[in-house]
Amino acid sequence: MAVVADRDYNHLLHAPHSVTLTDRDYNHLLHALTHSVTLTDRDYNHLLHALTHSVTLTDRDYNHLLHALTHSVTLPDRDYNHLLHALTHSVTLPDRDYNHLLHALTQCNPD
Repeated sequence: MAVVADRDYNHLLHAPHSVTLTDRDYNHLLHALTHSVTLTDRDYNHLLHALTHSVTLTDRDYNHLLHALTHSVTLPDRDYNHLLHALTHSVTLPDRDYNHLLHALTQCNPD
């Protein structure tokens, strides 16, 4: 996979606001973003908003997204709460995955 230049990355980041992604294209976008760049907090928040509002995530993709995002940034409490709300309201999780989510998020933001 090619490494995305910062300028192209920014264009890619804003694409979900202007298009409705097919599942296949969404998966390619998800893979490219989570594997080719380190996100700033601001871009991370934009990405989170775009992805959680433009597609319905399968549990598997949701878990991959969650893992990538929670390991690439350290979130302030306010953004953490927004993340928790957005992710927990965009999919219906089985208890096991919910526990994994809870663990991942609390490891990023220990009390």
